[in-house]
Amino acid sequence: MLKIYDKLWRIFFQFGAFVNNLPPKNRPHSVTRSLDHSITRSLDHSITRPLITLFLLLLLPSISWSDFTSRSVGTSGANFLKLGVSGGAAGMGEAVSASVEDPTALYWNAAGLAGLQKPAVSMMFASYLNASNFEYIGLGLPLGGDRGALGLDFTYLTAGAAIHTDASGNRLGSFSPYSLAASLGYGRQWGRLRVGAAARWISSKILKSAEAFAFDLGFQVLDLSGLNLSLVLKNAGTRLKFEERGDPLPTTLRLGAAYRWEHGFLLGVDVEAPRDNQPLVHLGAQSRIFSESGTSLWLRAGYSSLAGRVRGFSGPSFGIGFGLNRLSLDYAATPMGELGQAHRLSVGYAW
Repeated sequence: MLKIYDKLWRIFFQFGAFVNNLPPKNRPHSVTRSLDHSITRSLDHSITRPLITLFLLLLLPSISWSDFTSRSVGTSGANFLKLGVSGGAAGMGEAVSASVEDPTALYWNAAGLAGLQKPAVSMMFASYLNASNFEYIGLGLPLGGDRGALGLDFTYLTAGAAIHTDASGNRLGSFSPYSLAASLGYGRQWGRLRVGAAARWISSKILKSAEAFAFDLGFQVLDLSGLNLSLVLKNAGTRLKFEERGDPLPTTLRLGAAYRWEHGFLLGVDVEAPRDNQPLVHLGAQSRIFSESGTSLWLRAGYSSLAGRVRGFSGPSFGIGFGLNRLSLDYAATPMGELGQAHRLSVGYAW
């Protein structure tokens, strides 16, 4: 246990060490001068080490039946939980676990809920393959002062109508499979450390219905000379059981980093270890190209190695965002090779 603990602690800061060892011409002088000092100064080990120990204790039951390689493809249930929310995140290749701080943080990293300054709502509609539609709505509520914030969201996936036949191929009618999930979470900040947790109820129906419960646990370490780091455990919980045999949930472990420059430029990197696949890499960038009188325009681009595993042009993502005072509108397109293209449109409002 101690060996795993120490290894994860080192991985958590590996990206920061990498940036700190770059030649000065490749990074800001302020990072060269102070990143190590910022890491040491900003983390209260009396808080972070017990929290990460708890994180590992919760993680171990999840990895006991997983090999986190491509040999496990197809062994998880409730795979709709892998479908990301927010057109903004999709445009950045889903590399947002270290930078997210709006209602969608409940999906990406519950620690980001602590960054909410105002009550806000986010909604998304996504058109996927084979007439599948994915809908999402999320609400974030700051509790005021340093008491953190609550998050609530609801996701729904429908695959349209399908023909029901018996073992001999005789038509028995039709059915409409669907999956849904409802989540409740909380995030709070101590100094530069944010911690968040979420509980999730999952329901899925094909011909029969099944239910499961899951939890998330996430961390963000903020502003280490402009660099944010993140660590997230998602969808660890009970099995989704239709018959006597249940399927495990798509548990993932995600490490992330994000760096903010002046003038609204953001670069994100996430490395994801799903229990039913080999590790995935997400890269993303966002740039604010216009901002005046409460109006802003954003361009985004990203890459996900998950989408890059289908034949044809796939992997990259492209997005655009528009903000008008308290209202935001984000769109992203993700080419899926021979499977077609996925479109995601989201709307946000803060008050």
